[in-house]
Order: sequence, then C-alpha cells, then structure tokens
Amino acid sequence: MKATVLMDLVKSGKRPVVKVTGLLWDEAWGEEGMIAEVTSASGPDGDGCVSFTFDYNKFRETNLPLQSHTYHLKDKGQGTAFEAGMMDEKDIQEDVIFQDTDDLPLELAEGGILGEYIESGSEVSYVNWLESKLDELVPDCMKTWKKGL
Repeated sequence: MKATVLMDLVKSGKRPVVKVTGLLWDEAWGEEGMIAEVTSASGPDGDGCVSFTFDYNKFRETNLPLQSHTYHLKDKGQGTAFEAGMMDEKDIQEDVIFQDTDDLPLELAEGGILGEYIESGSEVSYVNWLESKLDELVPDCMKTWKKGL
C-alpha cells in the first residue's frame, strides 16, 4: 500500500485497520502479523515525510504473542519491548514516519477473513477466533473422530 493512499484514508476521516506484512522500520514495535488502527496522519512535510500513529490497543491479545525478543535486558539476555521498558503496556501506540512515495508493508484489514474477525468485535485473539471458525466448518462426525486421537 502506498503511503499516500493510507494518508488519504486517514485524512478523509477514516481510521483504517491494517495488518503489518513486513518490517515497518528497524526500531518499530509493530511486527509482521500485528494489527493496528491508524489513528492519525500528518504530512507530507518539505522533505516528503509522512507520519502515522499506529494504535495496537484494540488487538492486544493478537499482537502481544507476536513480539520478538530483540531487546537487550540487563543481566537477563534478550526480551520483548515491554520487558525492556520500551513500550507502555497500558497504551500501545507508536508514530512511524515514511516517505510519501514509499510502499508500506501493510494491508487493509477490511474485507476477507481478517476483516470478518475485526467486524465481529470478538474479545478473543485472532488465532483463537480462527480456530473456533474452523470448528464450525468441521462436520460433527470429524469432531467425534478427532477426539479419539
């Protein structure tokens, strides 16, 4: 997705929900697979930079297990951004800056199975929700057979 497309969505009053599909930037908290609501945007400035605020709070249960252990913990090895004190556990947001011409490693979460999960308003994690959807699709005879394993 182009930075300008996301900028236009936010400036039109929408708060798009996006899924991170790659590396946002080296020190970003958001990692591949995480889901965020884009709550604000500004720019482009004189250098063509645009800034977005990614809010991960609504999808906490889905996002927390995806954290990498890439932060050095004093006398404890590697840990997550929370363990290293780099993120506020009560308000998981970050501002990320891109060039306005950049292709962003994001996809809109509207539509498709991820969009269905978001629209459901479910309190369970995305993975748990997917598992329950799968259970709905499995015929009863298979559920009985599966229990014997």
